[in-house]
Amino acid sequence: MPNTCSAPGCRSNYSGEPYTPVFRLPSNSELREKWLPALRREDIEDLKNVFVCSNHFRTEDVITEMDMPQPDDSLQKISRRPILHKNAISCLLPSCLKYLSSPFPKPEALEQSLDLHKAEDSKFGVKSLGELKCKFEEFELPSSWVK
Repeated sequence: MPNTCSAPGCRSNYSGEPYTPVFRLPSNSELREKWLPALRREDIEDLKNVFVCSNHFRTEDVITEMDMPQPDDSLQKISRRPILHKNAISCLLPSCLKYLSSPFPKPEALEQSLDLHKAEDSKFGVKSLGELKCKFEEFELPSSWVK
């Protein structure tokens, strides 16, 4: 019997379903710590029986072909058993809500977001209740709000 997928709501490789390639939880602890939150499952106890099917990875993260050298020094693409890129993280959960199933943002996007947050925080952020009270005292309501 093929291994079944551990992603929430996924029916890959259950009886009656077509076979889908699955990948075991990585042995690398850093990568494994990224996979587990991406699966959005807190009930996993036995990590050696955790498998995730190819449906939960971006297409570019799953390698299904390889280049085979030919006698004329050309390369021919041939099919191979699916494997994952070294740092692939399962992140697509089609049976979950859409906001839970989005690819991780690129590092540049995270940096830009962090920079914007820091700029907004320095402009509007307060460090104490006294500072917040002062900001409220300085704030004037628009005349259309006052009756």
